[in-house]
Amino acid sequence: MKDLGLMGESVFSKWCAESGLIPNNSNVDRTGWDFYVEFPFVVNKQDADTQSAPLECKIQVKATDKKDRKLSITLSNLVRLVKVPLPTFFIFIEFDGLADPQAAYLVHIDENIIAKVLKRIREVDQSDKDNNFNKRTMTIHYGDEHKLEFPNGASLKKMIEVNISDGMEKYVDYKQELISSIGHEHGRAQMKFDTMGEENLEQLIDLSLGIVSSVNVNNVVGRNLRFGILSNEPFTKSDTARLEIPNLKPITTGRIKFRTSKFSPSYSFACNLYMSHLSKFLPENLTKLRVEGVFFDFIISPFTGSANYSFSFDGIQMKLTDMRNALKLMNMLYTNSTEFIVDLEFDDYPELSFKMGSKADDTSWTLHNEIIDNACFLSDFFELDDHNTCSLLDLEKCGRQMHDLANVLKSAPETFKVEFSIIDRAIGNPDKVVCQLFLSTNIGDYVAGCIVSLVGNVESIGEERYRLITSRMDITRKIIVERGVIIQKEDLITEFDLAAEPYQKDGYFVVNVGD
Repeated sequence: MKDLGLMGESVFSKWCAESGLIPNNSNVDRTGWDFYVEFPFVVNKQDADTQSAPLECKIQVKATDKKDRKLSITLSNLVRLVKVPLPTFFIFIEFDGLADPQAAYLVHIDENIIAKVLKRIREVDQSDKDNNFNKRTMTIHYGDEHKLEFPNGASLKKMIEVNISDGMEKYVDYKQELISSIGHEHGRAQMKFDTMGEENLEQLIDLSLGIVSSVNVNNVVGRNLRFGILSNEPFTKSDTARLEIPNLKPITTGRIKFRTSKFSPSYSFACNLYMSHLSKFLPENLTKLRVEGVFFDFIISPFTGSANYSFSFDGIQMKLTDMRNALKLMNMLYTNSTEFIVDLEFDDYPELSFKMGSKADDTSWTLHNEIIDNACFLSDFFELDDHNTCSLLDLEKCGRQMHDLANVLKSAPETFKVEFSIIDRAIGNPDKVVCQLFLSTNIGDYVAGCIVSLVGNVESIGEERYRLITSRMDITRKIIVERGVIIQKEDLITEFDLAAEPYQKDGYFVVNVGD
């Protein structure tokens, strides 16, 4: 009586030998594979040390005289082929009652089979019946899509290579990630707990929206979840617990717009939308959504028409242009007695509009507006990048410096009257004098300054004392460094020398004010 198993292994070994593959036979019939196949390492002419690893795989050989193109395999064998990070295959060799193989089919244990096997393993393992994997089977089907072009070694090698086309390293990484993640598309665990009363239910809703950081719950049971199948045994169980939702993510992002009337211009800001997954189970009066931005937070009850909101700039870093719009909004909200229209726009969600009242009068926002206007003017003047950020506290600390520098840059030259002393030097031509001074300030992420050159004529106001009558103001050097970087004195002296050079060549007497 012929031994189909031995015939199949013999043919497979022969095919490997004729195509240059190395078939390492398994000596134990409990491994799930018959051959560990290695491809030869072919050294390229250059960069041999950086070449990808040669291909290798595990293959189980199944020989048959049947043509029904399916075979039942034990789960114990399948799980070994699925779990190993190497490429794995079944090769079905059909003899059709003859001595030589008539056809062969190579079935790659791919994502589809891996998912089916792991799901079946999960079902058996968590069932109440006997979960002996050696006694449970699963049918593997094969068809024309798996057929080798010819029943020989060259066709075998070619088809293995097609299934590992990206190389061993990428394949192993991909399979390990697949084994870990597949079946968890809808989560890795299920938690059940009790909460009593409407007040506790509202706290749970607030937790799901990120309004509170944690809530107390009772009778907690946690079970692993895969392929929608819960584990029989809980991984955690407790009478009481503190529930948190770390790294809560918004369901989408969009824009919030504030305007005073239907056709008025609006102030628009990016925002995040949070909606509770509990909403579908709640009465309408408990349904909430949360709209959160950098400096604002809205809690909206769409079915009751109520909305609570708050604004805060404490510790908030914003781009200057966004800060200016935010402060203008605050000035409008705190100094206008009318109601405002708020529009919420999110992709794939209907637009929502509601009205909100003004806040209590607070004229301090007007002062903040003046500060941010100066900051934006200086940012444009010094051509600072659009991602420059600041906090309201930073602006307040540098408000006076920014005001003075902006005022200098905006003022007419004739408004400047500079008095200075000259010792051990003589002014050659009193009609050609330049006074240079350095002014700087913090502007968000930067320290920005400039050398201001005041050009004009001087008049004597005492012994070695002069007054400059300015006719022109030039900004001859701009100096910008990141905040925290100290401008060295010698570097500043070099900048002054460079700023003075063109004037000196033109016959001007140059004075550095503050030397």
